[in-house]
This record gives sequence, structure tokens and C-alpha cells, in this order.
Amino acid sequence: MSRIAFKLSFGTLAALLAVACGSSDDSSFGDGTGTSGDGTDGAGSAFDTTGTNGSAGALDPVSAVGKECAGTSAGLNGLPLQLLVVLDRSGSMCENQGGKGNDCNSDQSKWKQTTAGLSAFFASDKSKGITATLIPFPPVGGGNSCEAGTYSKPDPTWIADLPNATSLSEAINKLGQDNSTPTVGALKGAVAYADTIAAKGKVAIIVATDGQPNTCGGIDDVGAVASGAAAKYKTYAIGIGNAGNLDKIAAAGGTGTAYATNDTASLETALSTIRGAALTCDYAIPAAPTGQILDFRQVNVVYTTKDDKSFLVKHSADCSDPTGWRYDDEAAPKQILLCDGVCATVKGDTVKKLDVVLGCATSGGPGVN
Repeated sequence: MSRIAFKLSFGTLAALLAVACGSSDDSSFGDGTGTSGDGTDGAGSAFDTTGTNGSAGALDPVSAVGKECAGTSAGLNGLPLQLLVVLDRSGSMCENQGGKGNDCNSDQSKWKQTTAGLSAFFASDKSKGITATLIPFPPVGGGNSCEAGTYSKPDPTWIADLPNATSLSEAINKLGQDNSTPTVGALKGAVAYADTIAAKGKVAIIVATDGQPNTCGGIDDVGAVASGAAAKYKTYAIGIGNAGNLDKIAAAGGTGTAYATNDTASLETALSTIRGAALTCDYAIPAAPTGQILDFRQVNVVYTTKDDKSFLVKHSADCSDPTGWRYDDEAAPKQILLCDGVCATVKGDTVKKLDVVLGCATSGGPGVN
């Protein structure tokens, strides 16, 4: 098979599978992005010996795997992150930092500092690939509802693909404040809503509050909700001006300890840290075209750094090698999952892109057909 290297979105991989998995004519896919038949890429790159996990570094993904056997390469895009922000809008959020009375319009109020931090997070280019949803509590319109259904159908204006500099900020500014803190009901509603969107990508929940629940139950009840959902969705906690015992929520939600914030900058830092922790390293494998079969024993993963060095990542079925990757189900794969070590590398500032390369025996040898 002649080699054609592609730089395409992962959504087009289904078409590429026809080339790698049974079609003898790959010329129809030529797009001028690579050469074929001569074992080189457009830059004439070759192997070096500086690769990750003992693999070879190179100037393009195909050469990092093996230019003699590789058929095609395509860019991998991570599954989108659905980030649910369960936002406290109780009256105490109007308190000014430093004990200077209540005034929600003051830049020193917990509410203004929180909304400023959220707005910066929503607008940041680093939030690309995230869909954010606001779930305010107590519910808009008044009341102290403890029912999940009150919160499980967010207003469409509270949902936006990031980065987004205006719509969510405008939505927050229209919320206003109320007196109660029915955190239990709001988190139940967030979990119920998460169940309706889980197919769209990984879901993570942030509870951002300045105090303890005073309606529907206490902090232990909130923790019980987070714990019940932890197998599916991680719950993070941000304490605005007062972390109190919010650690119970974070621990129950599988995220360790709460983030204590006391101004806009510290809130931005907390949100950025959560973004880094929650961003997915899971990549969907689309179905092969009708009549074609993808050979999962001939799939390799390569990442390319900003200085244009490409490195082969070895397959590790149980992630005993943290610098490897695995399938979500080794018997019937649907996703490529990066192990923790290489996930951290790929999410860092040094990596430019991630590719899947088809046609060569998988490095590390998965036992699938």
C-alpha cells in the first residue's frame, strides 16, 4: 500500500478507514498533503532516537511509526468536556470581602468577584472544546426547591460552547440573588441533567458556593449525592470566601479537597486547575464504512510537539505503563484512552497535536481483532 499522510479532523477518519482497511486504491484520497510510494514525507524526515517510551522521534507522525508500513494518519480530537457549574446565588454572595457590608454591585462583593472570574474562564482560549452549563441555586423565580427536576433542565441561555466572552456572562448578570442555599437539590438536578448529555462527552461538575447548605439537608447530604454520582461524574468544590467543610463534597465527588478562593484571581486559578484536571484524554473511534473492517492490531498513536518532533506512544492494555494508551474495551474498542502520564504530557504546553496512524502493527501489541 502506498502511503498518504493526512492532516484532517477526526470526524473524517471513517473515510480514511476504507484506505487502511481493505481498499486497494488510495489515490482517490490524495489531497496534496503528502507524497506516496517513496517512503518519505514532504520534508524528507527520518527517524531519530529521542522518542518517548523507547520509541522513535521523527518530523511527522507516519515516520514515527514506520514509513514502510503506515497507510494513513489523521488528527485525533478529544471527546468534548461538558462542564456543569452549580452556582450559588444566595444572598450571602452579596457580602463584601473584608466585612464591609452587603452590596452585590460592589466590585468587592463575592458575587462580583465570582462572576468576573467565571467570565474570564468562559472567554479564555484555553477553554476551547468545553461546553459550559450554569445551574444556579436557589432556583430562578424564587423558592427553596429541593427537587432535582427544578434544576435538571437548564435555560438554553445558560449553555454555551467555549470560549464565549458574552452570552454566559450576560446570563449570570441577569440571575440576581435570593436567600436560601438548597445545594442538595441543585446537585441532584445537575446529576440528572448530566445523565441526559453524557453521550456528548465527559461530564464534570463544579459546585461554587460561599457557605454551607441550609435547605434540603446539610453538607453530608450534598456529599452523599456527589458520592453516588462519582463513578460517572467527578464533582469539584470551590469555596468562595469560605471553604468551610466543602472538602466533604470534593472528597465524595472523587476530587480530593475543595478550592478556597477569596478574590477574582484565585477563582480564575481554581477554575483553570479544574479545567486541566477535567479535560478529557479520551478519543472516539468512529465506525468503519460499510463493508470495511478496521484492524485494531494496526493502530498507533503519535503526538507531535511544538518543535515538530513526533513520538510514538506504546499501547498498554492496563495502563501499567503510564506513558502508554489503551482501548476502552480491548475486546470491542470504541475509544482510545491515554494513560495518566502521557495524558499529562499531551495536555501540557509542549504538544501541538495528536494523531492516529493506521497500517503498522500496534506498538505494544493489543490482543484484539
